[in-house]
Formats: sequence, C-alpha cells, structure tokens
Amino acid sequence: MFTRFLLATVSLLFTQNTILAVQSPEQPPSRYSEPKFPKERLPMWKQVEEAIQKGLPKTAIEKLEAIGQQALEQKAYPEAALALARKLRLQSDIQGGDPSEAILALSKELPTAPDPIKPALHAILGHWYWSYFQSNRWQFQGRSELADETSQDLKTWSLRRIFREIDRQYSLSLANSESLKSTPIQNFDPLLDPGTYPDSYRPTLYDFLAHQAIEFYASGEQAGVVRQDAFEIDAASAALGPTDEFLAWNPKTLDADSPKLKAIKLYQALLSFHATDESPDARLHCDLERIRFVSNNANGEEKAARTLGLLDSFAQKNPKHPLSSVARARLAEIHVSENDLEAAYEAALQGKNAFPDSIGGKLCHNLIESITAKAINVSTERVWNAPAPNIRVRYKNI
Repeated sequence: MFTRFLLATVSLLFTQNTILAVQSPEQPPSRYSEPKFPKERLPMWKQVEEAIQKGLPKTAIEKLEAIGQQALEQKAYPEAALALARKLRLQSDIQGGDPSEAILALSKELPTAPDPIKPALHAILGHWYWSYFQSNRWQFQGRSELADETSQDLKTWSLRRIFREIDRQYSLSLANSESLKSTPIQNFDPLLDPGTYPDSYRPTLYDFLAHQAIEFYASGEQAGVVRQDAFEIDAASAALGPTDEFLAWNPKTLDADSPKLKAIKLYQALLSFHATDESPDARLHCDLERIRFVSNNANGEEKAARTLGLLDSFAQKNPKHPLSSVARARLAEIHVSENDLEAAYEAALQGKNAFPDSIGGKLCHNLIESITAKAINVSTERVWNAPAPNIRVRYKNI
C-alpha cells in the first residue's frame, strides 16, 4: 500500500508516495505512460516513446535533450529530472547496456544541476545504486573490503561501500529539509505515479523523500555489514511506546551509522513535522508505519504484547479515521500468527464494519475470508506396513 512511486522503479524509483517516472538502470525503457506534462511538450514525449519503440535511441536522446532544455528554462524541474534520467539510461544502452554507466553519468551530472532539481536526482541515484546492488548482490557479498576504496567502478565495490553510497545519496536528498517541507508533492507529479493512498498521507516532497530513505534503512539488506556493537531496538523501550514517548526518546548507542537508528530519527522528524497539521492523515499514517517498523525490528519478549496494545489504542483513539481499519487489520494479523483466530476474527470484523470500502476495510475482509475458509488435509506414510499406519486428518471450519 503506497501513496506515490518514482515513475518506473519497477518501472522504478520512489516508493510510498508515487513512483518516479525514471526506470531503474536495470530495466529496459518502460512503456510510455502519460504523466502530467505541459501540453506543448506532450507531443515531444510521445516522439521519445515512438523512437524507443522503433529502436532509435539516438533520436530519443535528441528529443529528451530538447525537452530537458525547455523544462529547465521554464523551471519545470521534475520534468527536467525525468528527461535527464531517461536520456542517461538510453545512453548507457547505446554503450553496451551496462547500468553502472548510467549511474556514473548521473553522479557526474549532479554537481552542476540546478539546486531545485538536486533532491530528486540524489533520490534517483540512491535508488539506482540500490537497484544495482539487488541485481548483483551475490557479487558484492563475495568481495572483501579494501583499506582504500577509491575506484568509481561499481564492479570493484565492497558490500559496505555500496551501502554507504546509497545512504549518502538518500541523506543528500533530504539535506535541504526546510525547502522540501514547503514543496507540495503535487509539484512533482511529472516525476511520480499515483499510488493507493491519497497525497494527504505524504503531502510534501520531504515526506516522499524521507519515506524513500526509510524504505532503504528498513530493508534489512545491510545485515551483512553490521558491527559487533550494532544498535538494537529494545521492545521494552519508548520505541514501542505512545507517540509522545517515542518523540522524546533519545536512544543511546555507539552505532551512529545504524540504518535502524536512522529510520527511527526520520520517523521522529516526520511525526514532529506533522504534529500540528490541520489534517491528521500524514501524522496518523506515519505513526502507524512507525509501529510496524519497530515491531518488525525490535527484540524482546514484550514485543507482541506492546505492539497489540499500541495498535488497539490507535484504533480506539481514531475511530472516525479510515486508518483505524488498517490498525485493526494488523491486529488481526498478529492474532493469526499467535493462532488466536477468535480474536483475529473479531478485530478484522470491527475494521471491516467501520470502513468497508477503505484499504483497511478490504484488508480486514480478506483476513475474514481466510480465517473462515474451509480446509481439510489428510496425510499418511508413503509405504504401509503392518501394523496399520496412522492417518492424520486436519480440518478447519468443517
């Protein structure tokens, strides 16, 4: 369930608020979908797609250069970012299809790019690095870290170095946070695809970019490079406490570079940013995501009980908000994992009845269907010998 994605992340790039319309360097140029371009340049974008379909990448590049120049002159920065990224991807195809060439080219373009376009380009570059790693993780996992890693050739990078670079790009995308907080997400429509949730859940460019970074930090990909004294989230800590306790929490650790710690800090920054919003949408959704992140990453016997308590409190405090049904669905999922199907059914039924047409309501409906589905399983040994073997019959709702 997302609000937006960078067009083409899997067609590829930004997740949780819209997808950036730039395909990953691992992907072939995607089928043209009509983002919100100015009418005067819409024919040019169609010409780009037609050239790509005809196998004429150089023609497409020429059109993209013209689009990018016009967009920059009119300060249409999201469109300029899209044109640049697609151009670099096509150029790498001409040079042999090595996605690392597009990554290197974008890193060279960034220093001279206009400041308003840099946050999006840093996020695109971070995503491209991450995509490259995911497609080549077995190579990175087999490399040793060198004392002086200065090569720009990704094929020589260690696991630690590529994670460090991904982290650096996402951090740079958020560097000018005050400007990002005042930039409505709608301003970047040309670079983003609609998601499931409304924009009110991720109303600014800061929200979008912060959640892109959180997605990386929460991925667990960095498990291969954790330090011995790595930061761990204690389920008994304020991480799984009420929102005000979580915001006041200052975890003590020597592992300042911990991805988990960085995700915690971003959740605190987002919740503080939206604390006084007129609409509760962004704050509530962020808090619900914080609870899920912490529950997925915390250690301790109290984790399940505290997570259940937080989700139940969330649903009871916000009974008129559709996200209460999402909280009910997550409550039900935990009860199912504990084999408490009666409690799971009750939680899901409450969520479905409260907002049947919402995302949470539909999740609850699916859970109810799963809980109440009839099932039977019969198993026995493959070869029967005397005495007669046991036959096991397992059934549900029959």
